[in-house]
Amino acid sequence: MKTRIVYIGFQPGANLKDVHVYMHIQDEATGIDPNGFKTYRGTLRDTMTFGKRLVNCEPGTVLEVEINDEPDGGRSVAGAGRTIAGLWHSKDERQEWIMASRVARTSRDAQRKIKRQSHQDLKDLIEPLRQAYKRVGHAHRAAWIVTLYKLITRP
Repeated sequence: MKTRIVYIGFQPGANLKDVHVYMHIQDEATGIDPNGFKTYRGTLRDTMTFGKRLVNCEPGTVLEVEINDEPDGGRSVAGAGRTIAGLWHSKDERQEWIMASRVARTSRDAQRKIKRQSHQDLKDLIEPLRQAYKRVGHAHRAAWIVTLYKLITRP
């Protein structure tokens, strides 16, 4: 079924994966903006989320897509027929969606950077232990690991 959806923007999902949010709109075009795009005013209905953007566009862009209802109750968007139909009518709402999307992306990027840095810090802390483990003879490595485990888990 051919329908129009508006791209709301990026939101961080579980495990720092990208989630892109879209909402259905019901009504027709209401006018033309100064750049020549059709503007849409309508009722924002149910929300749809996808792991990737359907079309490379800014929040507030109205897309015309082919939506397929799956037997398990989900929905998918056909690969072909994803076209930009116009813009959402309210510039204020578009700017709000753009800023919220930028904030969410910046926050997600900062969390990823912290995670990478903490992983590197842990590697740097463990390196002396790895060097000591290499110097211990094969016959004593199991006892060395047990001793290390006791030291780490001791209250």
